[in-house]
Amino acid sequence: MKRIYIPLLLVVFLGSCAVQQTVVEPKGHKTAEVKRAMVSIDTKGGSKASVGCVMQTVFDSLCVVSVQPLAGMEVAVMYATPDNVLVVNRMQRCYCEVDYALLNTIIRPMVHYEDIEQMTGGKELSEDEKVLNGSYSLTRHYAAGKTEADITITYPAIIYDQELKIRPERIEGYKKVDIRTFISHLK
Repeated sequence: MKRIYIPLLLVVFLGSCAVQQTVVEPKGHKTAEVKRAMVSIDTKGGSKASVGCVMQTVFDSLCVVSVQPLAGMEVAVMYATPDNVLVVNRMQRCYCEVDYALLNTIIRPMVHYEDIEQMTGGKELSEDEKVLNGSYSLTRHYAAGKTEADITITYPAIIYDQELKIRPERIEGYKKVDIRTFISHLK
């Protein structure tokens, strides 16, 4: 099961000491585009898995992906801003904050904020997106070292102007690790 989280956190991005509290908020925004999504992962090694997520997007500001495989219980969360990505792994009690330059030394193809925004918000339908029974589906291929995966995100119709639900991350008991260590914890 832990192997499944590696490619999931690559999508969703997917960089010492304890920190009291981290607050990630978009400037001046109180509403977001919200979707409940199913993320399916098909790795090069043949393993497959699906997990439920809640995605909140404030365009040009913030993307939040909450991984909730069981009844709304959050096991991981990613906050992507135009400058960096913060990923909190609740199961391993660690977190990683990384900028895109460092992230792109590990992940192929390169990932930018606009890519994450498109995946979480579906800003525009492109050739590789399909509309099936009112649901949107988007597939991307990513690799990090020897780990390769096709990640498909399927989400129903978009719900606009929902209240943005972000809580301060209480990570005082979590260990901050670099991106390579973070990924190795997931194996």
